[in-house]
Amino acid sequence: MFELIENDFGKYVIKFEQKDNQLIYTRTMERKLFAFPKERYSDYRDFLKAISKADRMKVVLIRNQP
Repeated sequence: MFELIENDFGKYVIKFEQKDNQLIYTRTMERKLFAFPKERYSDYRDFLKAISKADRMKVVLIRNQP
């Protein structure tokens, strides 16, 4: 399972993997540094809000019954 957010401001990826008896959580964020016009500030804030929402995502673990 993974979550991807990508636009002009950067890229954000959350990935969950199950390996053996472990849950591996990987979070990567790349921000592009550039000067953007003030009219795009709301778009930049939306990008940061989407990342914040993804960070609050919850994972439910269910035990397999034999």
